[in-house]
Amino acid sequence: MLGVSREALQRSYQWSPEVTDAFPACAQLIDRFLTLHRRRYRRLASLHVIWFKVIGAIEIVLSITLPLLFVVPIIRDERKNYVFLAVVSVVVAIAAGLRNFYSWDTNWRLYRSQEFILAGLVAQWEVSMLQILRANPADAQILALDETAVVLTRLTELFDHENSTLFNAVVPPESVKKTVRVAQPPPAP
Repeated sequence: MLGVSREALQRSYQWSPEVTDAFPACAQLIDRFLTLHRRRYRRLASLHVIWFKVIGAIEIVLSITLPLLFVVPIIRDERKNYVFLAVVSVVVAIAAGLRNFYSWDTNWRLYRSQEFILAGLVAQWEVSMLQILRANPADAQILALDETAVVLTRLTELFDHENSTLFNAVVPPESVKKTVRVAQPPPAP
């Protein structure tokens, strides 16, 4: 796995202590922006996958059993059996609606991929810092800040991608109404 363990995420810094000692300001910037977002992405991905699996399992199981319930009535009273079938049908519809509305599978993939990308950014940053440290140039602090700025710029691009992915998926009701009106033929005279 490209990410790190939960224990490592609980620690403040997930990189070499020598990087933190040599470039404390850069380490604080990376920790403040990247590490907190990695924790957020991991938490959100875990929540979304749980909801996706639970609601999906409910939808699948009830969808499969619904036709069987029509053929093999569970309740002897016919009226109560119809009510039971209606309730099961409504639960299936609610589960499908929730799954489509919240897009747990799409968001789970987005958050998990964002976490992996952040892990890669941290690793690239750490390698750059170690290379600067090993080269021991006179302007090491300036080079370290420049590399940190590059990583933070890429982080901003990543957040822009996340925002556009999440908010472009939202379709305002007005645009749906316009699409429906355009698709309907005009009334016949």
